[in-house]
Amino acid sequence: MHRFITLFLLIFFLNSYAQEKVTLDKAIGNSCFFSGRPTPIVKEFFNLIDSLSYRKIKKELFSKNPENKLLSLLILVELERLETFKLTQKQKEQIQIIKNSNEKVLVCSGCTFLKEIPLKDYFKSYNQTLFLSIKSRLAKS
Repeated sequence: MHRFITLFLLIFFLNSYAQEKVTLDKAIGNSCFFSGRPTPIVKEFFNLIDSLSYRKIKKELFSKNPENKLLSLLILVELERLETFKLTQKQKEQIQIIKNSNEKVLVCSGCTFLKEIPLKDYFKSYNQTLFLSIKSRLAKS
């Protein structure tokens, strides 16, 4: 009986860890979960900023992945505001499509907040912390 309980607990905790890993990989956030760290996709885009890989960031605006589209949009809009980059008409149209999209993204913040929302809702209230981090990172590059 003791072995059964041990096996059950082991399977349960491994499954929980796997779910958190998948969630972290898909989530967008700058200060997520108990560690308060950026999610992997956000780290990836921070690395693109740090290496000045703007070509890759531009390409991601047209990605099939809604998380990539969102992060690309936030970065490109700020680059244009800083007059580092000029958006083409096609990119501006794509930005409007993204801002009105019902595609879902998973957003996280802090220890407990994790929610799947349409892209169009992200711009209403969820982007401040991440946007400020992007803005700060771009100012340093």
